[in-house]
Amino acid sequence: MPKGAGSRMKTSRRKSAHASRLRHLFATRCIESGVDIPTVSRWFGHKDGGALAMKTYGHLLREHSIAQRAECQCVHQHSRLKM
Repeated sequence: MPKGAGSRMKTSRRKSAHASRLRHLFATRCIESGVDIPTVSRWFGHKDGGALAMKTYGHLLREHSIAQRAECQCVHQHSRLKM
């Protein structure tokens, strides 16, 4: 291995891991904001129709749905108290 190659490889891996985390964060925020998974998958260049993205991010749909339902129940209860 050439001198200094080890440190360049470590730096390259760190940059790649950082880019990966940013990509994951972007996908997560998009899906939480209501962008459907197949669309996010296409943006990332996946050709599987969203299958991999669904495995990775599918849980967000359930969590978002539960949070929205709880918010609706809270609004409903609050509006009933005003009557």
